[in-house]
Formats: sequence, C-alpha cells, structure tokens
Amino acid sequence: MTGSESGNRPHELTRDGVGQMDVEIFTRDGCKSSRRAKDFLARHGIGFVERNLSADADARAEHARIGYRGVPVIRAEGHTIYGFREQALGKLLGIF
Repeated sequence: MTGSESGNRPHELTRDGVGQMDVEIFTRDGCKSSRRAKDFLARHGIGFVERNLSADADARAEHARIGYRGVPVIRAEGHTIYGFREQALGKLLGIF
C-alpha cells in the first residue's frame, strides 16, 4: 500500500502481541525519510496512522499547528520525533 492509498487509516499491525500503540506519522509523497520511517515501523510490527500532507488539508493544518515544517514527524507515547532517527524511535517504542 502506498502513502497515498493509506490515507489516515491505521495500518493493521501490533507490536509483539502487546496491543496497538498510539503512533502517528506526518508524511509527504516522495519523501525518502518518510518511507524509511514507515518501513521501520512496519518491519517491527508497530501500528501507525499516516497523515499525508500531500493529500490531506487537515493533516497540513495540524502539522503547521504543532510547529513543524518538514517530514517525517512522528508522534508516539506523548513524544514527538522530527525526522527519521532510527535509534531514537526504536528506543521510544521499546524496540531497542
């Protein structure tokens, strides 16, 4: 499924049978870092809601409201990570 196909639907994934984590990722079509972040989450079984700024005006408004200009922006467990930083994201989500 591509970013444009996923819209705002949560991906059907859970982490280690523990249950759905509350992860949201702001992306743009064609962004390699966004793709890497989504692939990382999927590879580790982390469910997420994709907010595609290329296709969703509400996502663009929320992204601006929280004060970011670039993507990916990942919100999880009450924290925000700007950019795809594998170690920071893995540590936050209990992968590493």
